[in-house]
Amino acid sequence: KAVVSTQSTGIVPIHMELEIEPAPQTEQAVLTPSLRKLLPYVENKTASESERWRYPVREVEEFPGHDVYIPYHEYKNFLYIYPLSLNFSNRAGSCRNIKLKIQVLEAEGESGVLECIYGRSSGKKMISETSTVIQYHNKNPYFYEEVKIELPPYLTDKHHLLFKFYHIVCQNPKPTDKATKKTDKESLIGATWLPLRMRAEDNRTLKDDVLALSLGDHRLPVCQDLPKKEFYSCISPKQVKLPSLTWVDDYKDLFHFRISAVSSIHLQDERLNEFTTCYYKYNSKPKPTDDISAVELALKKSIDGLQNARDAPLVRHLYLILDRLFNLIVKPTHSSKGGTLSAIAFKAITDIVRKVHELHRKKEKPHGRNSILASYVAYIFNMPSEELNNTNGRTASMSRLNNNHTN
Repeated sequence: KAVVSTQSTGIVPIHMELEIEPAPQTEQAVLTPSLRKLLPYVENKTASESERWRYPVREVEEFPGHDVYIPYHEYKNFLYIYPLSLNFSNRAGSCRNIKLKIQVLEAEGESGVLECIYGRSSGKKMISETSTVIQYHNKNPYFYEEVKIELPPYLTDKHHLLFKFYHIVCQNPKPTDKATKKTDKESLIGATWLPLRMRAEDNRTLKDDVLALSLGDHRLPVCQDLPKKEFYSCISPKQVKLPSLTWVDDYKDLFHFRISAVSSIHLQDERLNEFTTCYYKYNSKPKPTDDISAVELALKKSIDGLQNARDAPLVRHLYLILDRLFNLIVKPTHSSKGGTLSAIAFKAITDIVRKVHELHRKKEKPHGRNSILASYVAYIFNMPSEELNNTNGRTASMSRLNNNHTN
């Protein structure tokens, strides 16, 4: 990173106080990382003005530096965006004071903007757009913000992130000039977007009909104006160069950012994604063109592939996967090719149970009982039913666990 000269910049003195003290044994006003109240929720209304800043207490989402083998016990569906850098050195015109705005849309146009971005502690809980700090006199800015998003439970092909870059006018107009409108203080100098889910043509590690969150590092080209209200949101600008747009610096990758997720909905593993996709296709109403035997064979292969799933995602979504496998044990087999469905599902269950025991061997209770599997048997497992056959069954495991805990 280039060293910035401080000769032309001023020094602004600040005063900061940091107070650290032992946390109390029990807090009575606690908000989860989703900003939901943790019961019992009782605010200390008798606290003095100097003490009220302590309430409510907010839990912070943990980002462990190593794999943690613990299943999800509550609904979480967060997306974290980390803008990193922008290169506008070859962009003509005024673009030195750069600000980035980020929005989440469910369709093209302003009517599709969602209010699902977490605001700062001093403002609204949820907002429709967030901005970065203005980079003064810098065409190649680096960003340091973290943007937290509450993803909708169900994503379509049109859900996408929209990034808009603005040049900010820092000088006030002269008294002799005409009054400048407030909107003229910022002018759009570029935009780009990214679908929230990618297909196989975007992510080569996935099968043709498997969708996954667009996680990881991204480098995208930037167009000079906002895309028109057309069917652009399901296509990554990295994948297709739309001819109707003017691209900055000859369609080069100018914007660099990173995306990560903490989600009990999205599995974040190729093998798990393939299994759940085949499972829902097998249980959904077949189309006239569908070959039932081919669909069942694809499901059998995806079940066999579970043994190659990464350990951490497998354990995080353990309850969901076991529910689906137990449900498949009682399903009839349409084709004997590849073996019977019930036998393959039963073998997968034994392999997963053995793997969970091996991962938690040091934490097992007396008599070899594994706490994670014991919790599944006590609070989650239900006899297979049609509840798990429809597309809404994805969150059934979480719902049963939450109901058991509240009762």
